[in-house]
Formats: sequence, structure tokens, C-alpha cells
Amino acid sequence: MVSMLIMSLFKKETRIGFTKIKKAFADAGSDSLTVTGACAAAGIVIGVVLLTGLGVKIGDFVFYFSGGRLYLALPFIMLASLVLGMGLPTLVCYILLAVTTAPPLIKMGVPPMAAHMFIFYFGMLSMVTPPVAMAAYAGAALAKSEPMKTGFLAWKFALAAFLLPYVFVYNPALLLMGSAGECILASITSIIGAVCLSASVVGYLNRKLTWFWRLVSFAAALLLIKPGWITDLIGIVLALIMVVYHWQSAKQEASADPAQGNRS
Repeated sequence: MVSMLIMSLFKKETRIGFTKIKKAFADAGSDSLTVTGACAAAGIVIGVVLLTGLGVKIGDFVFYFSGGRLYLALPFIMLASLVLGMGLPTLVCYILLAVTTAPPLIKMGVPPMAAHMFIFYFGMLSMVTPPVAMAAYAGAALAKSEPMKTGFLAWKFALAAFLLPYVFVYNPALLLMGSAGECILASITSIIGAVCLSASVVGYLNRKLTWFWRLVSFAAALLLIKPGWITDLIGIVLALIMVVYHWQSAKQEASADPAQGNRS
């Protein structure tokens, strides 16, 4: 901030006087109130987790409720990573999650790289996950918009990213752990799955999607998470059917509009 103030003095057009400096400090103080309140609330949550020892007990909690089954443990680890990552800087977030939520995944046979990427990814997604959503609160302060509405909109935009950490676990080839063919196939199926999930959440793919096609798109995204040529093939076929159907429908509607205009 000091360097920016000094640099502004070299040009007449950018020179900042006392009045502008005073207004800038007033605006900064006003805009920071929303973010400060969210940080304080997140700090209380993190303090309770650390002081009560809840973070150390997360591993036992996950094993008890999942019965050692990975597909049940992953949602628990996801929620724990989202809660523990609230309001924390990147480095502190990763260190805390690496100590608390990564060990249960590694004990269940998940490769260490995939386990750490899973918890780190969801720790960072806490920045756009309400009710804290620190990045959304900061963005709302800059845009002069409602914090909660901005947070939920950011969460909606980021929903496709919630798919990727599961792919890390079930298909480590996406982290370049495997042969070149496996890594390329994992990248292609992940991209298709992310597009399908985005279409399902937003409800649009070249034209508005009905609830039936949104469910089809969601099913294709889930099938593309799990590695295996059968699930990948079914997911790709569903995605192709959906794309071809809506592309043809949009083409027919476009060709029908001029005809309707001539008849009228």
C-alpha cells in the first residue's frame, strides 16, 4: 500500500491527495467489516476444534461411521475438510488437514498423493462454501453485493470442482500416477464428467435442460468418476446421447423460427 502511494506521486493523473486518501481509508474500513466478522466466526469454530481435541478424533469418527468402507468415508472427510479449512490461509489449512483428515484415507489404502490432494482441494473449496465462504465475502465487499447471496452463487459455480477430488481418489492417474495412456484417458473422462456436472447444476447445454436431462447429465458425471472401461463407456454414451439430442433440437428450433415468421 505504501509503495502504491509513492508510485502514484510520479504522475499528475494518478496523484492522490489528502481527500482521496481519507476516502480510501474510510471505504477500506467499511468494506472490511464483513470479512472481519466472518474471520472472527471462523476463528471460533477452529479454536473449538483444536482445544477440544476434535481434530485428532476425526480419524476414529470416520472409521466408526463408515465401517472402513471408502465410499462412505469420503463424504465425512469432505465435510471435515470443508469445516476445518474455513477462514484459514492456504499453508495453515493444508498443515491442519494433513494432520487430521489425511491419515484416515491413507489407512484405507488411498495413495498418499491422492489423499493429500483430496483434503487440500476441499480445504480450499471452503473459501466459496457458505456459510463462511471467505473469498465470496471478500468479493461481496468489493462488489457491494449481499454476502450470503454472493456465497451461494459462488458455491453453485464451483460445484463442478467438488467432483474432481473424488476422481483423485478413485483414479490416481489424473495425478499422473500411472502410464501415459491411463493419464490421458483419466484426463479426458474427467473433463467430460466436469462438463456434465456443470450442465446438470446450471441446467443449460446449448439450450435449457429439463429435469430429466439434468438427471441424465448428473448420472453421466457420477459414472465418469469411477475408473473402469464399463462405467466410462456408459457415462460417455449418456453424455453423447444428451449432446446429440439437444444439438438436433436446437437446430430444429432454429430452422423452424424463420418458417414461422414467413407464415405470420
